[in-house]
Amino acid sequence: MGSCLVCEQELAQRVSSIGYWEPGICPGCIGEAERQDEAKRVGKREKQLAQSLNRQLRGQVSPIYWDSDPSQFPKEHWAKICRWDPKGDKGLFVAGPPGGCKTRMCAARLRTLVERGTRAACVYEQDYVEAYRRRFSDDPRVKAKSESILRRANSEVLLLDDLGKASATGAWEEAITHLLEHRTSHELKTLWTVNLGYEQVLGLWRDVERRRAADRRIREFHEVVIVPEQLIDQPE
Repeated sequence: MGSCLVCEQELAQRVSSIGYWEPGICPGCIGEAERQDEAKRVGKREKQLAQSLNRQLRGQVSPIYWDSDPSQFPKEHWAKICRWDPKGDKGLFVAGPPGGCKTRMCAARLRTLVERGTRAACVYEQDYVEAYRRRFSDDPRVKAKSESILRRANSEVLLLDDLGKASATGAWEEAITHLLEHRTSHELKTLWTVNLGYEQVLGLWRDVERRRAADRRIREFHEVVIVPEQLIDQPE
């Protein structure tokens, strides 16, 4: 007889949790200790995953965007983007002239998401179109590089940067149409940035039916955010 060394509850006998006798610890305290140990292990795994995802994303985003200071972003638009939740919100289609911090704001939001364990990636439009075009290349190195980019483009959350920068050829139209249809069909959330007005973006599709389909999918599955030309907020 005695009392638990942890909670001081009276004990009838010593008990065992994993095959050996514990010196005066009750079953409740043993179970609680095991739950705390498991919580620590889970927390450690989640931290390691977040660190790994952060390193991967950092290697995909240009340093000029990665190291941006959110306090310098246009306040109205950053307030919308920083609250964006891929688990419940539509994707974002962020359009406007160069200099509006579109990529900076979207990259900053991705950083906060990967810190919570979200699998996110950044792909530049030109890289994606080229990878899609050369995905069946006979050159093993070219094919491997293309497949790597296409896997990134299949991430849970994707930042597709600089839509419309590549030449709007038939290959471009096929690649971007495929990406748009695939991600919306599989409910994969996308942040698109584009340095054009919305109607100019639609004009990139030469095929009328594809243009209509793209317009429908963009509007149905994304919130269109128009960012004016403004490099940073001016200090008050």
